[in-house]
Amino acid sequence: MKASKHSPRALLCSVLLSIPLFGQAETVNWTNWLTGQISKHPDVMAATEQAAARDADAEASEQPLYNPELSVGADRNGSDNNFVAGLSQTIDWSDQQGALKDKAKLIRLSAEADLNEAVLAQTSESLFALVEWRAATRAEEIAESQQHRLDALLEQVEQRQQAGDLGSTDAELLFLSLSQQLSELAQAKAAVDQAQARVRELLPDWRPQDGGIPGHIWPALASRVDNDNLLDHPSIAAARARWQVLRSEAEVVSRRAAASPTVGLSGGRDGGENLVGLTFSIPLNVRNNYRAEIQAANRRSLEAEARFQALYRKQQYDLAGAELPGSDTTPNFVDGQNSPRGVYSEVLICLRSSGRSATSPPLSISRRWASARRA
Repeated sequence: MKASKHSPRALLCSVLLSIPLFGQAETVNWTNWLTGQISKHPDVMAATEQAAARDADAEASEQPLYNPELSVGADRNGSDNNFVAGLSQTIDWSDQQGALKDKAKLIRLSAEADLNEAVLAQTSESLFALVEWRAATRAEEIAESQQHRLDALLEQVEQRQQAGDLGSTDAELLFLSLSQQLSELAQAKAAVDQAQARVRELLPDWRPQDGGIPGHIWPALASRVDNDNLLDHPSIAAARARWQVLRSEAEVVSRRAAASPTVGLSGGRDGGENLVGLTFSIPLNVRNNYRAEIQAANRRSLEAEARFQALYRKQQYDLAGAELPGSDTTPNFVDGQNSPRGVYSEVLICLRSSGRSATSPPLSISRRWASARRA
């Protein structure tokens, strides 16, 4: 299916709405809002246009390789008017078009994989930015609460100091603690401002009153990744698709190096006599046999294959490390709304979005999105 016929918002929204737990109205509203914000981001818009351009490139590769050529000539020799007309056609002797059609299919797969990777990255960054903002606001609330307690304690200290029940040293220690707490509060407020700016950059219509990620979203998006479906991860699928495209390009270059003959037929009049001619020409690849171009294309294919294997190997070991005993950091969604552990768990979930662990909510979005596109 051509990437240009689908917008990220429509595809991603159809995926999110297909998750069983998304029957709740508030979940549907939030996911619709999130997909709309992601589709508005310039990075996703650029990736969509790039996919459309590559889809057009694939369509161009499927077109006939050579057009026929028409030639016409005329001259006058004494009282005779001479003319000749000819038609010639280059023959795709090595079936370059067949290789180009195979390459076009792989270009479309590569474009889809790159678009999925861009959407996954944007979704991951957006969710992580929301988690960072939520953690920053909670840290600010804790700092403000501690400041209020210190203020109340300071009033008691002043009263006891006036009554002579407390020495100046104890009061100075309390003043020092209060000044440190004020500094921490200022840092917490600055962190909130930075987190808000980051979220607004990624989600243009977001406002602080919209809050963070609803708690019921996380159980619905939880997924397990293993070696059987690791190749479906967008980053690995994109690397694999790039390798396959370059491998097909090497085949195209190899076939292009073969000489393609041209056959022509001409007719006319010369000196009052009818003239019919047949021409045949073929390039002589003597001075340049295009061996260097073929070698360069093969080397690029081998490079892409090695990069794909390296990425796949890295993800395999990251996955194995995440499944070791004691590495399970699956969040407790029951207390995820009201405890610091919930914030920490959400941060871990977002860190997993790049495929570095076994559970990856943004990855489940991308995987279901790809399934919807293939359907």
